[in-house]
Amino acid sequence: MLVLLAAAWLAGCTAGQSPPPESGGDGAEASAPAAPVPATTAPPQSAWPARQVLQENSLAVATYRPGDPGACGLPAVQPGDGRSTVVVFHGCEPGSGPALDAVAARRVPVPAGADPLEAAVRAQLAGATEAEKQAGYRSNFGQGTAATPFTVRRLDGGLVVVDLHSSIRQQRMVFVSNAETKQLVAALGQFPGVERVAVLVGGQPLCRALGQC
Repeated sequence: MLVLLAAAWLAGCTAGQSPPPESGGDGAEASAPAAPVPATTAPPQSAWPARQVLQENSLAVATYRPGDPGACGLPAVQPGDGRSTVVVFHGCEPGSGPALDAVAARRVPVPAGADPLEAAVRAQLAGATEAEKQAGYRSNFGQGTAATPFTVRRLDGGLVVVDLHSSIRQQRMVFVSNAETKQLVAALGQFPGVERVAVLVGGQPLCRALGQC
């Protein structure tokens, strides 16, 4: 009887474990590293603040355009078509002057049947590959944020809202500067018709989630 109970307990523990993330490839057309399926979801759109609050806490794409990777000695990246390919953005450090928070780093394919907006955010949350880090790209997104649940919606008036699950706040160094916000704005601003991007965490504007407003 004890042997049977022990076997059942071990089987239950094994079934509850999540598989480790798979390694992603490098290259201009490489896919973002695969991530475990999230166990939770971001708050529904019905829990978001009023449209006026979203608008007031959004950032203009025209103001936060990505920088030139050539300033950091990095190659140019061809734009994605917004349907089958999208571009991922990281930061970099020029030989002189301040760091650039967002420059085009690579173009990645949109998985078959996936929403291009969601594919762009998911690839962004996966962060820089090891090869990209060695080349000089910088990102605080990575393995710890790759599986973060999120919701992204295009609203009227050129506004896009991305709502990240509050668990992202547990990741060290994420949102300690403006880099992550600018990278998300660049990722979503690459789509035609997108004029402003509002970043939420747990259904709240980022500044509220960080206790800054």
